[in-house]
Amino acid sequence: MPTGNIKISNILTTTGCGKTAVSTLSKKERKKKKKKKKKEKKKKKKKKKKKKKNVFRTRISRSGNSSNHNSSNNNSSSRGSSSISSRGSSSSSSSSILVVVVIVVAVVVVVAAPAGAVTIEVLVVAAAAILVVVVVVVVVVVVVVVVAVIVVVVAVEKVVIVVAVKVVVVVAVVVVIVVAVVVDKQRPQTSPHHLRERSYTSRTEKKT
Repeated sequence: MPTGNIKISNILTTTGCGKTAVSTLSKKERKKKKKKKKKEKKKKKKKKKKKKKNVFRTRISRSGNSSNHNSSNNNSSSRGSSSISSRGSSSSSSSSILVVVVIVVAVVVVVAAPAGAVTIEVLVVAAAAILVVVVVVVVVVVVVVVVAVIVVVVAVEKVVIVVAVKVVVVVAVVVVIVVAVVVDKQRPQTSPHHLRERSYTSRTEKKT
């Protein structure tokens, strides 16, 4: 034990009973301590708000069982990836089945049609229709896969969602432009010059 004239509060604090000790601080020092505590609380709240952007982290902070929750998150992410792969495989198989059906129908129509009905223009229109169907199916598959990826990645970062949406929009616009150009090129060209030639030939045939 220390000897000499020592205050009771000092003895209590040195023995480890600081909570019951009478504080020897002045009013100014107490105010400073309170301000520091308030600032620290505010900083902690700001950090918590920043962390709460992630849905899984908020759940962890509420539940308290971080290890169990992390394991459940890992399981859910693995399930999500497996569901994405299964969806992608099913959509690709359905698109291939659609393409095969379209080709078979086109072949049957060409074979069953009479001899004079099948012309180059009809074949070109059929090919353009098949191309359009294939392109639409591919676009649908791509959109489904991207949406599935976005659903899984929602809890990670918002930037990924924005980039994915931009990519989908750009791909859709490019596909629409390509389809429009292909269809426009496949149309039979009937310019006024050709019409004049036809009318002139018909008149000469009538005169003769």
